Amino acid sequence: MIETKVVIKMPKINFDLTRIFKRAAETVAFDMKHGIDTNRDIEDNRFPDLEPGTINKKGHAQPLIDLNVLRRCFTVKVIKKNWVKIFIQDKGTPPRDEVGFYLQVKGVKIKDGRVKHFYFFGISDRARKKIWKDITNEIKRILANAKR
Repeated sequence: MIETKVVIKMPKINFDLTRIFKRAAETVAFDMKHGIDTNRDIEDNRFPDLEPGTINKKGHAQPLIDLNVLRRCFTVKVIKKNWVKIFIQDKGTPPRDEVGFYLQVKGVKIKDGRVKHFYFFGISDRARKKIWKDITNEIKRILANAKR
């Protein structure tokens, strides 16, 4: 049996990626808001059409837009070093995070028994690609500036 051992001497690097994680979270939040504005879910599919009764009540046919409250509730918060979260938060009634859970997970039951889901919360492929590029560039920058 032949055993090989490789030792690579790396400079000591303090990987504080909080800034890039915050920028990534902001990219996701922006992307979700854009999806609501353009009637597209995180997989770039159109949201389900609203029922005629819902359109009459709202006065328009755009899903997820009532008073523009939901799209204003996306909050990016740095929890601690290298930890950033996206919240749906407000003090509305009902709370927007509960509304989001209902729309996305439980779904809206319609008269014929079907259930419509509005998948607006998550990371789209376009956001994922942008984030990956940003993180890769940031790591390259950190490595290039590392003390040897």
